[in-house]
Amino acid sequence: MVDSYKLSPCNPTFVDARDAMLLADENNYAGKHFCDLWKAFARRGVGLNAVDTNNNVRDDFNVPSQCA
Repeated sequence: MVDSYKLSPCNPTFVDARDAMLLADENNYAGKHFCDLWKAFARRGVGLNAVDTNNNVRDDFNVPSQCA
């Protein structure tokens, strides 16, 4: 989790934070928790096609096909 803070931009959106957490998992654990993370994000609306930019927010509850 802490490493994801280092990888995220200043003032990250939820999608930016999600992507940083996935990258930290890839860097530190070779993606071992990839599907677990995606499923947790998707349950909260920050799935594969979620959008969070410039007042344009769209929830998504999908996970990558390899996690379905």
